[in-house]
Amino acid sequence: MSDLTDFMPEKEVAPPPTAENAAGPTAEAPLVKPPPIPTVTTTNLVASCSLGVPLELRDIAVKTRNAEYNPGSFPACVMRLREPKACGLVYGNGKMVVTGTKRPEDAKLASKKFARIIQKLGFDVQFQKYAIQNIVGSMDVRYPIHLETVAIAHPEVTRYEPEIFAGLSYFLDDPPCCCILFCSGKVLITGNRSPADMDRAARRIAEIIAPSKPDMEKFVPLPGLSREEFLKVLDNPLSPPCS
Repeated sequence: MSDLTDFMPEKEVAPPPTAENAAGPTAEAPLVKPPPIPTVTTTNLVASCSLGVPLELRDIAVKTRNAEYNPGSFPACVMRLREPKACGLVYGNGKMVVTGTKRPEDAKLASKKFARIIQKLGFDVQFQKYAIQNIVGSMDVRYPIHLETVAIAHPEVTRYEPEIFAGLSYFLDDPPCCCILFCSGKVLITGNRSPADMDRAARRIAEIIAPSKPDMEKFVPLPGLSREEFLKVLDNPLSPPCS
């Protein structure tokens, strides 16, 4: 009779502890999230188009409601809409510029409404060559911006003359636009022609000015305002500092 121990599986022997496995599983490095990009609010949109025919601006001003024409001060007939709220500048050569809207859809709708109004006056209007020329947006990074630091770090693409204008102009190359920075944290972005370019410009300028963000942990608030109240004001600038 054979020994049963020959058929028993051998027990696995655990390896001796080492310096690597004694400390347990290696902890993964925490993921560093990029700072959130502030929301950009479109404040104005400028579009242009051609009506295809010469226009008699005086007739348009006389026969149209909410229209003004004063050639001595401005060479265009100014027309206004209530819905969508927009202003149209109509020139005698048939060119038209529409401003005052905040969305591309509203700008195109207002342009077509202006063209339809002029068409009803007897002009052979052809709506053509419509394009968005400029989108103006603003955002708030919610912290003070040290404009001198930005100007020294990027002298080739900035213009800062505090004696003339309080803001710093930063010229981006991709997308090509101009960002006007203020020490309060407000940023005005102009020169883009699409909402996608506006978002790209906001992301780029937020990354550029991030190194100039002051260290709030070392900031001493004014007398009479506790640190908790000061941080609360930073999170919500519209809230009162004291309850």
